[in-house]
Amino acid sequence: MKYQYEESMKEVLKIKKGGSDALNRKIFQHASATEKNQHRTYFYPGRSIACALIAIVVLLTGGIGISYAAGVNPVQTVLDFFTKRDESVINKNEQKGTARQDSDHKLTMNEYYLDALGNGYMAFSLTKKDGGKEKDLAFGTTLKAYYTDTEKNTTKEFVSYDIEPVYSEQRNSIDGIQLSFYGTPFPADDSEIVIEMGTESFTFSDIEVTQPHYYEWENPEGSVFLSGVGLIADDNTETCDYIDSIIGTEKDTKAIATVVYKDGHQDSLQLYHFCGDGDSSSNSAVIQFSPWTELQKHLEEGRTWEEVKDEWKYNFSIYTFKLDEISTLQIGDIVLDVTEASYR
Repeated sequence: MKYQYEESMKEVLKIKKGGSDALNRKIFQHASATEKNQHRTYFYPGRSIACALIAIVVLLTGGIGISYAAGVNPVQTVLDFFTKRDESVINKNEQKGTARQDSDHKLTMNEYYLDALGNGYMAFSLTKKDGGKEKDLAFGTTLKAYYTDTEKNTTKEFVSYDIEPVYSEQRNSIDGIQLSFYGTPFPADDSEIVIEMGTESFTFSDIEVTQPHYYEWENPEGSVFLSGVGLIADDNTETCDYIDSIIGTEKDTKAIATVVYKDGHQDSLQLYHFCGDGDSSSNSAVIQFSPWTELQKHLEEGRTWEEVKDEWKYNFSIYTFKLDEISTLQIGDIVLDVTEASYR
């Protein structure tokens, strides 16, 4: 399902009695950006549920996600995308893209995260050939990404990926792009990422896994894997079935999981992303979380944008797990205990 944008927006503004015009304008601005970006989807192939976009226009129902592109330097976009900003699993070695022909632009990879389960987040800065900024805001909608396995001499487009433009603070130019892909197996050695921008293309070589470790819980019905940015759950596992069962209910907008660390610290989590992993032969789903906060309550209280902007950003980030410190992850009544998993 997809929420009705205009009607939902009217309802939000109606509920926000007493809120300042500036705050309502700010909410509308981010709601509009999210509606265009369609940043969060819940979808699982082979199930009866439809693709559900939960946009910021339904702020008071919680459980939503946003893009942080506006006003963020491209070199920081990957770190800003994650909750804990774990720099140890981010490669920040700047790499200039190699153009295959004369190009009107320069594209530079500033940082990236890539785990062994095939989840990747990559940030690029973009300028024109003369160093000027790209002013065409529609430029970022025509991009493609794929990878090549140089050892096998094969090329394959990512099955499930997003390319988002990174706008300047004034939203009058594009400072960069962000590439995200989910559960896509990536060649381990001599790998290349290719970004196509219309007739231009740029190649980035020597892409390596930055988070090689993960947990695997094996069961007769299938396996559940946990990397730094979330789960991949085989079809028919309890975990996959449970997440599927709550989509479209009140539970999918609430805290649905708790992660407990060995030092006793706990974090409450809400659902961020539930989608097929892109490999039609594997019948598994990618499940990601955001930290649960009191943002919904604070919006209902009529707090200003300045008062909630940091919490807003934190609430809509991808929660990253500290794999070496985690004890259990509980989702509903399901408990994933690391002592019962294989550490790969």
